[in-house]
Amino acid sequence: MSEAQIIGTGPYRYQWNSRWAQIPKHVTFRQSNGESNGRTHGVCAAGDGRVFVFNQSDYGVLIFNPDGSFAGTWKEFPSTRFEGAHGLTLHREGEKEFLWLTDQTTAEVVKTTLDGETVLSIARPSGAVYKDKSAKYTPTWAAQAADGTIYVADGYGSHHVSRYDKSGKYIDSFAGVPLEENPAAGLFKCPHAVWIGSRPQATGSDQQVVYITDRGNSKVQVYDLKWNFIKSFHQVHPCCFDQGPAGALLVPDLFASIQLYDAKDQPIVSLGQDLIRARSLGWPNFAPATIPDGSFNSPHGGCFDAAGNIYIVEWIIGGRITKLTRV
Repeated sequence: MSEAQIIGTGPYRYQWNSRWAQIPKHVTFRQSNGESNGRTHGVCAAGDGRVFVFNQSDYGVLIFNPDGSFAGTWKEFPSTRFEGAHGLTLHREGEKEFLWLTDQTTAEVVKTTLDGETVLSIARPSGAVYKDKSAKYTPTWAAQAADGTIYVADGYGSHHVSRYDKSGKYIDSFAGVPLEENPAAGLFKCPHAVWIGSRPQATGSDQQVVYITDRGNSKVQVYDLKWNFIKSFHQVHPCCFDQGPAGALLVPDLFASIQLYDAKDQPIVSLGQDLIRARSLGWPNFAPATIPDGSFNSPHGGCFDAAGNIYIVEWIIGGRITKLTRV
């Protein structure tokens, strides 16, 4: 299939480009248990158009210009930092932009400038569930509200989402609402990512809310900033969120598709869906070159840029970065 392949429908049509990112040859993948790594897990687009990719290589943060040319990395790389690179969130405070990064291996949760300067580090939660040092803590995503409150998802550990104040002081940890109290909610099972923003048509309020990918329960749960349940909706294996033009919500699904929802959280279109591939022996680690254009394999991170283009990174050895240009 050619690079000019168009996917999607109506105003949500995109030109597929799996060769957009020009990765330099010196970006080498770290060895892990005898296997090359380089899984691309997180992506975000800054206001100046640069695209940041968080991946498990010796260059944990890769930066690309809007045309896909390599813009560089942070001065500390190459290094072994972020060997478990996972969640990446762009956070804006007025005209300033920051990044929230989580490392699933070292449990590092950090807020940085776009140049990699550390602004704030978040410690392991100190709530009751984490008092026992044997309790697993494997943070997977972090986000920050406009009031400064920080939310950290422990998706691969004890299945809580923890809150901290703007200085990094621990507030509490939340595991969801039991099904017997609210059948639409449920205790979290792999709260993989958190996203904070305003979606008035979907929630009935212009206040910021918290969207959580409750991946093990095949749903998205939505709460206000103080853990009052608002709603939930089904998705097979949701990974993260981003909000784009006209309130469109982007939700990569690990099982080989990108789901777009409208401003009311109603499904619009599934992009690049390949359910057969996701159920095939050896998934997800097929050679990227063998995956056809127009099909996703294991999308893990995704974002919009200011023009409404979409960038998708996939959980696969060697990584895969795709740009969907809005047409």
